[in-house]
Amino acid sequence: MAFDSTIWKRDSVKFYKEGVGMELYIKEDKNTLFVDIVGRIDTLTAPQLHEGVEEHLTEKINRMILNFEKVDYISSSGLRELITFQQ
Repeated sequence: MAFDSTIWKRDSVKFYKEGVGMELYIKEDKNTLFVDIVGRIDTLTAPQLHEGVEEHLTEKINRMILNFEKVDYISSSGLRELITFQQ
């Protein structure tokens, strides 16, 4: 399935945040959290990524799928955030 932010915003997005160079589209479906990331994940946006995902992690979520199709750049700060999600 190709990324289509219009569908996410209109139909099923639980959270949308536009920041400095990054947008998050987050959807929950049963026990899975789907996160589409658009833009850059760097020192400025990594905290936004962390905050956006953290507020949706509940006990019922046991799987997370991250879509990097529209990510232009990931810095070491961004990679650090991704590692914390795995833990």
